[in-house]
Parts: sequence; structure tokens; C-alpha cells
Amino acid sequence: MTGLFINVFRAMWVWSCARSRFQPPDPKNYFNRGVQMIPSFYPVRDKLDADAKERAHRNLSPTQLEILRGGRPQPLVDRNSGLETRTISQLLASSRRVRYPDAPHFSYADLLAGEAANQNSSPFTANGVAFWNAGNRPRIAVIGGGMSGLLSAWQLGKLGAVVDLWEAGAPPSGNAGIPNGAGRIRPVNVVPNDPNTRVELGAMRFPDTSHLFWHYLSLVLPNLTQFTEFPNPGKIPTYLSGETTLSATWDRGGLGLDALGDNGLNYAALQQRHLSAFLNVQANGLTLNQVSSIMLSGTANLAQLNQVEGFWGIVSGSFHHITYRQFLEQRFNQHEIRAIGFIGLGTGGFSPLFDTSVLDVMRLVVWNYAAEYAVPDLLMYPFQLRQRVASSNNGGSFNYFSQIRGAIWEASSGRYFLVQSNGTTTPTRYDYVVLAMSHRAAENFFTGTGVTATPPNRRPYSTERSSEFRYDIQFQQRISSVKIFQAAGGPAGNPQGQFGLVNPLLRNYDRFVRAIFGMAGNIPVGVTYILPRLNENFASARLVMGLQYSWGIDSVRVRNEFLVRYPNLNALLNTTGTFSGRDTNPANGVAEILDNRVRDKRTRNQVINGRTHPNFFSPTRSQADGQEGHLAIVDWDRVPHINMGFKLDAPNRGLRSIYQFRLTAQTDGEHLTGTWDVGNRVDVSTARIYFCGCSFSHYGGWVEGAFQSALNATAGIVYDEARRTHQLNRLSMPAKELVLGRINRFQAGRDQDHGKGKGHEHDHASQS
Repeated sequence: MTGLFINVFRAMWVWSCARSRFQPPDPKNYFNRGVQMIPSFYPVRDKLDADAKERAHRNLSPTQLEILRGGRPQPLVDRNSGLETRTISQLLASSRRVRYPDAPHFSYADLLAGEAANQNSSPFTANGVAFWNAGNRPRIAVIGGGMSGLLSAWQLGKLGAVVDLWEAGAPPSGNAGIPNGAGRIRPVNVVPNDPNTRVELGAMRFPDTSHLFWHYLSLVLPNLTQFTEFPNPGKIPTYLSGETTLSATWDRGGLGLDALGDNGLNYAALQQRHLSAFLNVQANGLTLNQVSSIMLSGTANLAQLNQVEGFWGIVSGSFHHITYRQFLEQRFNQHEIRAIGFIGLGTGGFSPLFDTSVLDVMRLVVWNYAAEYAVPDLLMYPFQLRQRVASSNNGGSFNYFSQIRGAIWEASSGRYFLVQSNGTTTPTRYDYVVLAMSHRAAENFFTGTGVTATPPNRRPYSTERSSEFRYDIQFQQRISSVKIFQAAGGPAGNPQGQFGLVNPLLRNYDRFVRAIFGMAGNIPVGVTYILPRLNENFASARLVMGLQYSWGIDSVRVRNEFLVRYPNLNALLNTTGTFSGRDTNPANGVAEILDNRVRDKRTRNQVINGRTHPNFFSPTRSQADGQEGHLAIVDWDRVPHINMGFKLDAPNRGLRSIYQFRLTAQTDGEHLTGTWDVGNRVDVSTARIYFCGCSFSHYGGWVEGAFQSALNATAGIVYDEARRTHQLNRLSMPAKELVLGRINRFQAGRDQDHGKGKGHEHDHASQS
């Protein structure tokens, strides 16, 4: 995942399956119950109304009450950082319950149940064995070797297909000292040849509700068994800097009610109203709060799933065309909106979301992950996936450093051939093509010699809206992302020294790691992370500092304001999108520029928050000069073949286009809503092209979305083959459900449909 910094919603979700209709907890009381509240996340939710009385009588938090009842194990805490740790078994158990509101009747965990017991079995066939054998194997081109491409290639290989994987960049090597050029998991050693300074230029934190991510990690990296929370703001003591005033410092106890921002604005009260605005959205007899509880309960019955389906159909029609800013403007004044853009729900950095469809934000509310976790040796994940592809590709091939420009339908053979970057074509013909890439990269396949520029007897795809799917790709949001890491010698040992100036809690360094926000002129300082060395504790470790992580318009400002000031660095970023090397002139270096800008802010505000940023970790502070001054920078907009950070839905874009893989369900070739064409038959030249990658999911920016789309594409291909050869009975029930949306599983005689909440498109959701 190229991580969104929306670390929303601290929660434990316990919902009684005995109730088909239930009363939601009152959002306005969430902040007044005396529970341990972390403002970056949702407060703990109630199990039953009666629980509140028992907690009050026994002076217990909801967490403590659930532990005493045996419903939740005592959490483990990393002694060095104070952050919670969880085992892979715990993460799998909790994430297995998760469903998604766009398709509430489908469970990815059900699809993968057999694979969890035997990773070599196929989740798409009824008995787990290959669908194709040596006599009838299709040849499939997977173009793109990131996480989605690797997973789709592995799944297709297990089904018996011959898979050729094409990737323009380098293969995953399992070595951070070697360039890893495929996808958006990009490990790098900030100090060359020093694995203790390893950082992730791409995905670096993973929600506890990401079942597919944890499922496949447990299969390919079985030795990784325990994970520690990522040190997000609010998870560790955090210094939150406002734009013009110092707003707050918080520990795990929560953001104090005395945290006032500009013009005396009460941030805690604003967070409460902001949260309630989402939780109170109503439709079809449910609130968004209740929908989240149902989707995470793991015990939902058919009536509840039907109700969620109806809810989401109404809400989608009412909100998908509305931006997040427009949603806020109906509820807050401009001064409050500016503050929300800065603090979000306590984490900061919500302003880059303002042009996004508010429905995308609602999905994150429903997903409602309680924490994000760091994964040690993450670079081994794509490497091990590649090993699985190699063991099951049935004579296929890996083709790295091979850029493909187009996939052309050849009517005479009924197959596709590929066009390479030098204009030559591949001699191999392919039955199916999977474009496993960002939508920015996929857009190139619709121009020039790309995907069938003009199908026979059809309007060209360049004409006005002849293809809704192409239109979605062309006008979908491409979110920028910039990260800057710097190696540092470690914390100052003298509490009376420089460290004392940056420690508002006046405590030793130990676990009290800093993570702060700030604004320097027009430059968002963004979030700063302190990342200790591997296998060393926070008190004494030399470390890497995440100087800057920004996305959206914030990262564009970072690029335009100071990255462009360094011609050599900027030239390298223009070529590769990344920089890794020594800052040989620290007095005028990137870190110093950041420091000076924050110092300017400090002078203006007369508060100490300016001293919290790189000054403490300046390149010349430590005696260990060999560890200082090394930087690693990525600007994802300039990374070749990807050219974007991640996808978020623009208004009116992407609502149904992710279901492009379902066109195989139509035996007569008619379109499904949101697939290739509006009101026209799907042409044979495009019917066997499938897409995967987080851009083609409802969870852009997350590995979870990439994996969902990989399973979707695989299901579409094998379903197409099974339908044409009259072998649908060989497919597993979840595989058929994934393509058809919903079939006769819960009750007899129910018509098959594609689960999109029909009949609600013209209803309206309550926006109370």
C-alpha cells in the first residue's frame, strides 16, 4: 500500500448477532464516557447498552470489560515503544469477519478458506484442483509485476494456466541494497549496506482489517508471527502543531479538551462533530455506524446483509457525486473546514481528500480499522510471491525490464499479441491479458497502438463516453505522494540538552517517540516518524527519521517549494522518481531547509513546536558522522511506469467500473453496468482483457485493494472459460458469487443478480 495517512478510527467492534435491528450508541456521548480515547481513531464502541451501566458500576473501560468476559485477549505491549503487538493468528481471526458495503453478500475469507489449509490448492474450484490440464491450458499475459500482478499470476498458475509475466522494472530481489522496481513495495537502505536503516518508500503500514494481506503473508512468510503497531500520531505521545498556534500534545489518554486552535476553536469538539457527521448518515433504516458494525461483526444474517445492500445503493446514489469538501460545507463553516483539513480526526492531513468523492471516505469509516501494523522484512513478501509464481506457472516465463505498450486483438487467431516499447510484437499469442498496474499506466493502453483503438464496426474509444470504463480510467484521481527519510545518530542522552527543548512531556526518550505536524509558510511539514533500528530498542538505537510524508496537494507543494531547488537531486528524481544518497552540504541541504522553514514558524508563533522537527536530528548533531546526512526520497508521480501515488475516487468516477471483470457473466455478450460500454455489446476484442491493481478496487492505496482486484480478475477469467465450456459446476460457490454478485446460497429460489442495490438509485440518503 502506498499509504493514505488517514489513520482513522480506533475501535473494537462487538455486535450482538441476536439483534436483527439494534439501537446505535449515541455519537455525541462517545467523547464523554470516561473511556481511554485516542483522537486519531474511533473511541471504543459499546457491546450492549447494558455494558455502560456495568462499566460505570465497576469503573471499567469497554476494553477491560471485554477482557474480563473472555471476549478479547489481554493485549500485548512492546516494552520498548509502548505500542500494542498482535500475533498473526489474532490478525487473521479479527480480519476474517470483514465484509465490504459495495458487495456485502460476498466474503473473501469464505473464498480463501481452503487455501488457508493448503496454499497449493485453488480457491476457485470446488475441489481445489486445477481447472485446466496439459491438453487445454490457456496462455495468459500478466502485464505488471507488483503485488496484484504476482497474486493473479500465482492464482492463474494454480488453476493450470500458462502465465507469462511482463514487468518494465526490476524483479523483487529480497535485498534492499538492490533496486526493486516492481510495484509500490519499495524497500531501501538509507545508509547503503546497512539493513538497520531500511525504510519503505511505498507501503509501510497495514490495517488490522486487511484480511487478504495477512492471509497471504501467513502463507508465504510463515516465520513472521508477531507485529507491532506503526508509531502513528496518537498511538505514541504526539506533538500536534497547528498552522498558526500550538494546538495540543497528547499521550494515549487522549487530546485534552483545553486544546484550542485558531480563534479559540475547540479541536476536540470539532472532532466529535466531524465524526458524527459520518456516523449519522441514514438510509434504509440504518446509520453508517450500524453498517460498519454489521460489516465487521462476522455474524450478519441474510436480512441484515440485504439491509446493508439497500443502504449502500441509496447512499451511493446520494453521495458519490459529492466531494468531501461539499459534504463538509453543508455542516461546517469555512474556518472549521480549514481546521478539519489540518487535524482530520486528530491525525492531520485531511485537506488532500477534499476533492475526493465523500463516498470513498465513508468506505474507510465502514472499514474502521483499529490499528496499522509494521511488517519486518516486508521486502520478502513480493519476493516470496514471485517464488510461488515460479513454482506454478506451467512453463510460463518472467520478462523483467520489458515494457509493454499495447495488447492488440488478432481476429484471425482469436487471441492477443503484445507490442513492446521498441515497437516489436511478441510472437506468442495470448488467450487473456491482465493489466496489473495503476490506472495512470493503464491509460496508456487506450492510445496509439494500445488496447484495440477501434474495434470492428464500433465507435472509436476516443469518442465521447463510448466506454464508461475508459472514461473512469482517464478522469480518475491520481494522488501524489512524497516521502523523505534521513539517517540520524540517535537521541540526545542529556535531558538538559537539546532534547529537553523538544520533549514537552519532559521525559526520557525511551518510548516517547515524536510524531508531529506543522506548516511552514505554504509548505506542509506533514508527519514525522521516528523509526528505530531493527532489533534495537527506542532508548538507545540509532535511527532513521521520516522527515516528511505528504500526499495529494501537500506533496505537490513539497515538490515545487524545495525539491526543485536542488538541480542534481531533482534531475535524478525526474529520471527514476527516487533518490538515495548523502547530503554532502548539510548547511544547505533538504533537512536544513525543512528545519529553517519550521524555525520561521517558531519565530512567528513564539512556541517551541518548531524545535520538534529536524533540528533535533540535524545532520551534524551526532558524533557518528558516518551515519548522518544520508537521505532517501521518493516522488511517486515521477516513478516510471507508475507515475502516481495511489487512487482515490473522483466524484462520479469508479463506482461500478471495478466490476469490469464481471462482464464474463453475460452469456449473450450484453454489457453489465459499469463495464466496458454504455448501452452496447461488449466487443470480442476487449472481452478478454482484465484489470487489477489497487486502482481497480474500492481501496486505492492499500495492498488489500490490489489483492482484491487480483482475485477478481482471476475469477473473471476462469468463470469465462467455465461458462463457455459448460463446466460451471467445477467452480467453487464463492468463485461464482464473486463474479455474479450474489446467488442462491442463503435461501432457495432467490434470483441471481449482481448485488448492486437495484431499485435504490433514485432514493435519497438522510444527511443528518
